[in-house]
Amino acid sequence: AVDSESEIRLEYEPAAWPVYLGLAYSLSSNNYNFPALKAFGVGVELQPNPRHALSPYGSYFYFPNQPGTYPLADPNNPNSGSYQSSYRANEFTLGASLRIPRTHLTLVGGYKQTTNVARMSSFNFVQDGPFIGLGYRLR
Repeated sequence: AVDSESEIRLEYEPAAWPVYLGLAYSLSSNNYNFPALKAFGVGVELQPNPRHALSPYGSYFYFPNQPGTYPLADPNNPNSGSYQSSYRANEFTLGASLRIPRTHLTLVGGYKQTTNVARMSSFNFVQDGPFIGLGYRLR
């Protein structure tokens, strides 16, 4: 099974605050016939500080309506119908960024959890786990 998630964020940093306030668009999809879920949301994010070698970061985003459509019976038969589902999603990330000296690279790692609560569906679900990655800072 493969789960995919894409997210676009537009964030604003108020002058005296160490956090960003943001709007987000999320698209979650998979290869096992669970519907693709799309949503707009709002949240807050603490960005890592590029002046520190080790810096924490975190975010919380809330997506109030994340709808998707299940195909029923035969996906090749347009008369077989479909079923609408919808969730409320809470997305939480905690992690740290480690700057690699004399480069523009950073090593990032942490934990992410997305909790989906049924609005129009028969079940709730949670996707969570650790992550690690490599980042490149442009400036």
